[in-house]
Amino acid sequence: MKKFKLLICVALTAMIVCGLMLVPGAAPGSVSSEAYDSGNVVISEFTQFHDENAPRVTDRAGILSDSYERKTAEEIAENSKLYRCDFVVLTVDGYSASEFGPDVANHYGSGGPSFGDYLADYYDYNGYGIGDSFSGIIFGINMEEYNHEYWFITTGEAKALFEDEISTLKYIVQPLLSEGSYEDAVNEYLDYCYDIARKAAATHKFDFDELARTSSDHVFDDAGILDASTKTGIEKALADVGAANASDCILITTDTISPDIFGPKCAAFYAERGSGYSADDYAADYFNSHGCGSGYDKSGVAIVFSKNGTDFTVGCFESGNAANCRFNKKGEIKTFIDTAGDSNKLKLVPEYLSLVFAMEKGSYQSSFTRFHGENLPRVIDTAGILPDAYEAKITKKLERISKNRKQDVAILTVTNFSPADYGRETVIAANHGMYGRDYGLENYASDYMLYRGYGQGDEYSGILLVISNNPSDRDFTIATSGKTADKLDGKLYKLYDAINTHMMLGNYQGAINKFIRNLRVRLLLGHYPLSLGKCIFIGILASLIALIRAAAVTRNKDPKITTVAGTHYIDNKSIRDKKEVFVRKSTTSVRHVDTSSSGGSRGGYSGGGHSFGSSGVSHGGGGGRF
Repeated sequence: MKKFKLLICVALTAMIVCGLMLVPGAAPGSVSSEAYDSGNVVISEFTQFHDENAPRVTDRAGILSDSYERKTAEEIAENSKLYRCDFVVLTVDGYSASEFGPDVANHYGSGGPSFGDYLADYYDYNGYGIGDSFSGIIFGINMEEYNHEYWFITTGEAKALFEDEISTLKYIVQPLLSEGSYEDAVNEYLDYCYDIARKAAATHKFDFDELARTSSDHVFDDAGILDASTKTGIEKALADVGAANASDCILITTDTISPDIFGPKCAAFYAERGSGYSADDYAADYFNSHGCGSGYDKSGVAIVFSKNGTDFTVGCFESGNAANCRFNKKGEIKTFIDTAGDSNKLKLVPEYLSLVFAMEKGSYQSSFTRFHGENLPRVIDTAGILPDAYEAKITKKLERISKNRKQDVAILTVTNFSPADYGRETVIAANHGMYGRDYGLENYASDYMLYRGYGQGDEYSGILLVISNNPSDRDFTIATSGKTADKLDGKLYKLYDAINTHMMLGNYQGAINKFIRNLRVRLLLGHYPLSLGKCIFIGILASLIALIRAAAVTRNKDPKITTVAGTHYIDNKSIRDKKEVFVRKSTTSVRHVDTSSSGGSRGGYSGGGHSFGSSGVSHGGGGGRF
């Protein structure tokens, strides 16, 4: 009977194995886009492959916010295509080769792979890389307990591109990782890699047949869409911007974005590269083929404008020192000039270039002048999350506080927010670091107070609670200014703590009620409402003091008690009230974010420049501990 059962088990096993072998796409050695999940890698038959849908940001360690992960993935997708180099981010809380299948696990034996080897396998077996060489770089962060480490792995053309940059990348990210600023570390990694890749993408592998250009040419209206007067005005404006910034600034209009205009060698180059031809490529080729550029480093910027019906395309190329400005970040040129009518769009290009140059040099001055708004609403429910009756009720409360305390108090709800709400200069300022790397809800709140005219008195005193109910990124922030900032910012965290629980539960009315109550008490009494425990403690303490005083009065019969000008005297000894003194702070907005940081100060650099992984693919890289 036992032998019969054994034969049945063997037969069933054989049937399952045969069935798996017959499944399409599951033949030994084949690697699909699901290779990582299924763990079916056969090392001896592995062939690199592309998977456009593989996630470029994967946060297994849970150290990145969902909104940041999503935003960064979108940014990577844009820049990977632009610079023809894959950028990948992976965080883990421990790792194992077994997730790629038994073949890979056996390759490393009982000791398992190093973190660098693991990252190389993760890169290869998930289909990362662009072009025939599968060019790209991956940044890995391991949060395993007592073994915090990070590593960079480079592949294909990116090996040579970043070979001399790994030590700089380590130097940049390690301090940030050690203090727990993981998102900042990823930001710095990506920004640095984008800059390197952008400069490399601008270096062509062929010689142009240089086309004619005079020193006065700054506008090349090949599409013939500018009248003589407009062209002359733009020419002069571009010349002035270029002279002020030691850079050659040119504007091109064209009907067709094609490399053919630059000759057969240029067209053949892009055909061989097989990556398509963009408006940015056209701007770069035009700049180089016409001998543009100022100074030894050929500093300059080219903007190409191509219109197709009502839509238009904008391309950009920077060279030399001007490349540090990173013009057209996130396609902002199109956003900037799209605010004008068709006949005036291109007149805005010199203004845009001038603003970006000024921001890079730190000499930018906003044209905005602060003002006092009239008939300002106290509740602005753009997200539509507050019932009308409730909105009317709290509006009256906020109006009373604003009037009595001589400071504007308001509540704003939003679903989405953007610096574009405050004009094109704000968009440029946000994209070019005037608000830090990212334009967050706290920046939006501060700008709302400025651009809507909130704030009373010469110091524009006021406070604004902003609630974002975006389903994928619910958040809130409080912005203060003027005397309100002086009064509240020292202990503003208490206001956050009072409403945070309600916000987490999506109980917006409860949060607003807490906000109004705590704010009213704080402004009136100089402190926030006391907890029940503190009230009981103070009551007991007051009773004890009263008993002690009663006993003292009993010992010293008939003390002489007088009052003069609000000061009490007992037996000629005055008793004065103590006043709490708050330290003045300049902070005007605070965002409630829960963060964690790694303990310890250990760190170091190691590795670099050799092959990693089990697939046999050549990689480079390096990393260290934090």
